[in-house]
Amino acid sequence: MIDKKRNNRKPGVILRLSYIIAGICFLVAVFGLYRIYRGYHRSYRIYEDAKKEYTKPKEQDKTSKKEQKKDQKEEEHSIDVDLEGLQRQYPDVAAWLYIPDVLSYPVMYGKDNKTYLHRSYNKQENPGGSLFFDQNDNPDLSDWHMIIYGHNMKDGSMFGRLKEYLRDREFRKDHPCFYLYDGRQERKYRIVSCRQVDHMDDIYTIYGKSDTGYRQFAEKVLGLSDEQARMPSITLSTCSVTNRRFVITGVLETTRNANTK
Repeated sequence: MIDKKRNNRKPGVILRLSYIIAGICFLVAVFGLYRIYRGYHRSYRIYEDAKKEYTKPKEQDKTSKKEQKKDQKEEEHSIDVDLEGLQRQYPDVAAWLYIPDVLSYPVMYGKDNKTYLHRSYNKQENPGGSLFFDQNDNPDLSDWHMIIYGHNMKDGSMFGRLKEYLRDREFRKDHPCFYLYDGRQERKYRIVSCRQVDHMDDIYTIYGKSDTGYRQFAEKVLGLSDEQARMPSITLSTCSVTNRRFVITGVLETTRNANTK
Protein backbone atom coordinates (compact mmCIF):
# COMPACT_ATOMS: atom_id res chain seq x y z
CA MET A 1 0.00 0.00 0.00
CA ILE A 2 2.82 2.39 0.86
CA ASP A 3 4.56 1.81 -2.47
CA LYS A 4 1.34 2.47 -4.37
CA LYS A 5 0.80 5.79 -2.57
CA ARG A 6 4.34 6.86 -3.37
CA ASN A 7 3.86 5.95 -7.01
CA ASN A 8 0.62 7.95 -7.13
CA ARG A 9 2.43 11.03 -5.88
CA LYS A 10 5.02 11.03 -8.68
CA PRO A 11 2.72 12.31 -11.47
CA GLY A 12 1.56 15.15 -9.19
CA VAL A 13 5.10 16.18 -8.35
CA ILE A 14 6.12 16.12 -12.00
CA LEU A 15 3.06 18.18 -12.94
CA ARG A 16 3.82 20.79 -10.29
CA LEU A 17 7.44 20.99 -11.43
CA SER A 18 6.23 21.46 -15.01
CA TYR A 19 4.01 24.35 -13.89
CA ILE A 20 6.88 25.94 -11.99
CA ILE A 21 9.27 25.64 -14.97
CA ALA A 22 6.61 26.99 -17.34
CA GLY A 23 5.98 29.88 -14.98
CA ILE A 24 9.68 30.71 -14.80
CA CYS A 25 9.96 30.59 -18.59
CA PHE A 26 6.93 32.86 -18.90
CA LEU A 27 8.41 35.40 -16.47
CA VAL A 28 11.76 35.33 -18.29
CA ALA A 29 9.96 35.92 -21.61
CA VAL A 30 7.92 38.78 -20.15
CA PHE A 31 11.06 40.36 -18.69
CA GLY A 32 12.79 40.02 -22.07
CA LEU A 33 9.88 41.71 -23.83
CA TYR A 34 9.87 44.45 -21.21
CA ARG A 35 13.56 45.12 -21.78
CA ILE A 36 12.98 45.32 -25.53
CA TYR A 37 10.03 47.67 -25.06
CA ARG A 38 12.00 49.81 -22.60
CA GLY A 39 14.87 50.03 -25.10
CA TYR A 40 12.55 51.05 -27.93
CA HIS A 41 10.82 53.62 -25.74
CA ARG A 42 14.12 55.11 -24.54
CA SER A 43 15.35 55.37 -28.12
CA TYR A 44 12.07 56.99 -29.19
CA ARG A 45 12.28 59.61 -26.44
CA ILE A 46 15.93 60.44 -27.19
CA TYR A 47 15.25 61.17 -30.86
CA GLU A 48 11.87 62.82 -30.31
CA ASP A 49 13.54 65.27 -27.94
CA ALA A 50 16.19 66.00 -30.59
CA LYS A 51 13.53 66.63 -33.25
CA LYS A 52 11.63 69.03 -30.98
CA GLU A 53 14.74 70.97 -30.03
CA TYR A 54 16.61 71.13 -33.33
CA THR A 55 14.02 70.90 -36.12
CA LYS A 56 10.85 72.74 -37.09
CA PRO A 57 8.58 73.03 -40.15
CA LYS A 58 10.07 75.28 -42.81
CA GLU A 59 8.79 78.83 -42.79
CA GLN A 60 7.12 79.98 -46.01
CA ASP A 61 9.35 82.29 -48.04
CA LYS A 62 7.99 85.75 -48.78
CA THR A 63 7.84 85.33 -52.55
CA SER A 64 5.19 85.91 -55.17
CA LYS A 65 2.02 83.82 -55.14
CA LYS A 66 3.07 82.21 -58.41
CA GLU A 67 6.41 81.10 -56.97
CA GLN A 68 4.75 79.97 -53.74
CA LYS A 69 2.28 77.82 -55.65
CA LYS A 70 5.09 76.29 -57.69
CA ASP A 71 7.08 75.30 -54.61
CA GLN A 72 4.16 74.76 -52.23
CA LYS A 73 4.31 70.98 -52.26
CA GLU A 74 8.07 70.89 -51.73
CA GLU A 75 7.86 73.50 -48.94
CA GLU A 76 5.30 71.37 -47.13
CA HIS A 77 7.81 68.50 -47.16
CA SER A 78 10.75 70.54 -45.88
CA ILE A 79 12.04 71.30 -42.42
CA ASP A 80 14.55 73.71 -40.91
CA VAL A 81 17.35 72.13 -38.91
CA ASP A 82 19.54 73.86 -36.34
CA LEU A 83 22.44 71.55 -37.10
CA GLU A 84 25.04 73.94 -35.74
CA GLY A 85 23.29 73.98 -32.37
CA LEU A 86 23.29 70.19 -32.31
CA GLN A 87 26.94 70.01 -33.40
CA ARG A 88 28.05 72.33 -30.61
CA GLN A 89 27.02 69.67 -28.11
CA TYR A 90 27.70 66.60 -30.27
CA PRO A 91 30.53 67.25 -32.77
CA ASP A 92 30.14 63.85 -34.46
CA VAL A 93 26.80 64.92 -35.94
CA ALA A 94 27.50 65.34 -39.66
CA ALA A 95 24.02 65.86 -41.14
CA TRP A 96 20.30 65.39 -40.69
CA LEU A 97 18.37 62.91 -42.86
CA TYR A 98 14.68 63.47 -43.53
CA ILE A 99 12.07 61.52 -45.49
CA PRO A 100 8.67 63.21 -45.05
CA ASP A 101 6.31 61.10 -42.89
CA VAL A 102 8.90 58.29 -42.78
CA LEU A 103 12.00 59.26 -40.78
CA SER A 104 13.89 62.23 -39.36
CA TYR A 105 17.24 61.64 -37.64
CA PRO A 106 20.73 63.08 -37.19
CA VAL A 107 23.44 61.22 -39.10
CA MET A 108 26.70 60.57 -37.30
CA TYR A 109 30.30 60.33 -38.50
CA GLY A 110 32.37 58.17 -36.15
CA LYS A 111 35.94 56.96 -36.16
CA ASP A 112 34.70 53.57 -37.44
CA ASN A 113 31.49 51.75 -38.32
CA LYS A 114 31.07 50.41 -34.78
CA THR A 115 31.10 53.70 -32.87
CA TYR A 116 27.40 54.45 -33.31
CA LEU A 117 26.15 50.96 -34.09
CA HIS A 118 24.59 50.67 -30.61
CA ARG A 119 24.86 54.26 -29.40
CA SER A 120 22.57 57.21 -29.93
CA TYR A 121 23.87 60.58 -31.07
CA ASN A 122 24.53 61.53 -27.42
CA LYS A 123 26.68 58.37 -27.08
CA GLN A 124 24.27 56.67 -24.69
CA GLU A 125 23.84 52.91 -25.10
CA ASN A 126 20.85 52.38 -27.36
CA PRO A 127 19.64 49.18 -29.11
CA GLY A 128 18.56 51.23 -32.11
CA GLY A 129 21.94 52.91 -32.39
CA SER A 130 22.20 55.86 -34.77
CA LEU A 131 22.20 56.51 -38.47
CA PHE A 132 25.84 56.91 -39.50
CA PHE A 133 28.01 57.49 -42.54
CA ASP A 134 30.47 54.84 -43.62
CA GLN A 135 33.86 55.37 -42.01
CA ASN A 136 35.40 55.89 -45.47
CA ASP A 137 33.02 58.70 -46.44
CA ASN A 138 34.36 62.24 -46.31
CA PRO A 139 32.77 64.14 -43.40
CA ASP A 140 32.31 67.24 -45.60
CA LEU A 141 29.86 65.18 -47.74
CA SER A 142 31.81 65.90 -50.93
CA ASP A 143 32.02 62.29 -52.17
CA TRP A 144 30.38 61.16 -55.37
CA HIS A 145 28.89 58.07 -53.76
CA MET A 146 28.31 57.80 -50.01
CA ILE A 147 26.63 55.27 -47.74
CA ILE A 148 24.46 55.80 -44.67
CA TYR A 149 23.75 52.80 -42.39
CA GLY A 150 20.92 52.27 -39.94
CA HIS A 151 19.25 49.42 -38.06
CA ASN A 152 16.13 47.71 -39.45
CA MET A 153 14.12 48.15 -36.23
CA LYS A 154 10.95 46.10 -35.76
CA ASP A 155 9.01 49.10 -34.48
CA GLY A 156 9.69 50.95 -37.74
CA SER A 157 12.20 53.39 -36.26
CA MET A 158 15.62 54.21 -37.74
CA PHE A 159 15.69 52.43 -41.16
CA GLY A 160 12.89 50.04 -40.19
CA ARG A 161 10.58 51.33 -42.93
CA LEU A 162 13.00 51.21 -45.86
CA LYS A 163 11.75 47.73 -46.79
CA GLU A 164 8.40 49.31 -47.65
CA TYR A 165 10.05 50.78 -50.74
CA LEU A 166 10.46 47.26 -52.10
CA ARG A 167 7.11 45.89 -50.93
CA ASP A 168 4.71 48.73 -51.66
CA ARG A 169 4.63 50.66 -54.95
CA GLU A 170 2.24 53.24 -53.51
CA PHE A 171 4.64 53.89 -50.64
CA ARG A 172 7.48 54.47 -53.09
CA LYS A 173 5.27 56.75 -55.17
CA ASP A 174 4.25 58.78 -52.11
CA HIS A 175 7.83 59.10 -50.81
CA PRO A 176 10.04 59.63 -53.89
CA CYS A 177 12.76 61.74 -52.28
CA PHE A 178 14.90 62.14 -49.21
CA TYR A 179 16.58 65.28 -47.89
CA LEU A 180 19.99 65.74 -46.30
CA TYR A 181 20.86 68.84 -44.28
CA ASP A 182 24.54 69.55 -43.63
CA GLY A 183 24.19 72.90 -41.86
CA ARG A 184 24.92 74.86 -45.03
CA GLN A 185 22.67 73.28 -47.63
CA GLU A 186 19.48 71.33 -47.97
CA ARG A 187 20.12 68.58 -50.52
CA LYS A 188 17.23 66.85 -52.22
CA TYR A 189 17.85 63.31 -53.52
CA ARG A 190 15.53 61.56 -55.97
CA ILE A 191 15.22 57.84 -55.18
CA VAL A 192 16.16 55.88 -58.30
CA SER A 193 16.87 52.38 -57.00
CA CYS A 194 15.36 50.07 -54.34
CA ARG A 195 16.56 46.49 -53.98
CA GLN A 196 17.93 43.72 -51.80
CA VAL A 197 21.63 42.91 -52.19
CA ASP A 198 24.38 40.77 -50.74
CA HIS A 199 26.41 42.38 -47.95
CA MET A 200 29.48 42.23 -50.21
CA ASP A 201 27.73 43.81 -53.21
CA ASP A 202 29.58 46.38 -55.33
CA ILE A 203 27.02 48.97 -54.25
CA TYR A 204 29.14 49.42 -51.11
CA THR A 205 31.93 50.96 -53.22
CA ILE A 206 32.61 54.54 -52.15
CA TYR A 207 33.74 57.18 -54.64
CA GLY A 208 35.48 60.18 -53.13
CA LYS A 209 36.00 63.72 -54.37
CA SER A 210 37.22 62.56 -57.77
CA ASP A 211 34.57 61.29 -60.18
CA THR A 212 37.06 58.96 -61.90
CA GLY A 213 35.27 55.68 -62.52
CA TYR A 214 32.08 56.90 -60.87
CA ARG A 215 29.94 57.20 -63.99
CA GLN A 216 30.69 53.62 -65.04
CA PHE A 217 29.91 52.44 -61.50
CA ALA A 218 26.69 54.49 -61.40
CA GLU A 219 25.45 53.06 -64.68
CA LYS A 220 26.44 49.41 -64.15
CA VAL A 221 26.04 48.95 -60.38
CA LEU A 222 23.45 51.56 -59.42
CA GLY A 223 21.54 51.23 -62.69
CA LEU A 224 21.49 54.96 -63.34
CA SER A 225 20.90 56.59 -66.70
CA ASP A 226 23.70 58.54 -68.35
CA GLU A 227 22.14 61.80 -67.18
CA GLN A 228 21.66 60.59 -63.58
CA ALA A 229 25.24 59.28 -63.49
CA ARG A 230 26.48 62.86 -63.82
CA MET A 231 25.23 63.64 -60.30
CA PRO A 232 26.46 62.45 -56.87
CA SER A 233 24.47 59.76 -55.08
CA ILE A 234 23.84 58.37 -51.60
CA THR A 235 22.81 54.82 -50.68
CA LEU A 236 20.81 54.10 -47.52
CA SER A 237 21.50 50.59 -46.23
CA THR A 238 19.90 48.40 -43.57
CA CYS A 239 19.85 44.71 -42.62
CA SER A 240 17.49 42.20 -44.22
CA VAL A 241 18.12 38.49 -43.61
CA THR A 242 21.54 36.96 -42.93
CA ASN A 243 24.18 38.54 -45.19
CA ARG A 244 21.50 40.42 -47.14
CA ARG A 245 20.72 44.14 -47.10
CA PHE A 246 17.88 46.46 -48.12
CA VAL A 247 19.29 49.44 -50.00
CA ILE A 248 17.79 52.51 -51.62
CA THR A 249 19.85 54.93 -53.67
CA GLY A 250 19.10 58.58 -54.29
CA VAL A 251 20.64 60.91 -56.85
CA LEU A 252 21.22 64.56 -56.02
CA GLU A 253 18.48 66.59 -57.67
CA THR A 254 18.62 70.08 -56.14
CA THR A 255 20.46 72.05 -53.47
CA ARG A 256 19.53 75.25 -51.70
CA ASN A 257 20.80 77.25 -48.79
CA ALA A 258 19.55 75.84 -45.50
CA ASN A 259 17.82 77.99 -42.91
CA THR A 260 19.42 76.86 -39.65
CA LYS A 261 17.61 79.15 -37.24
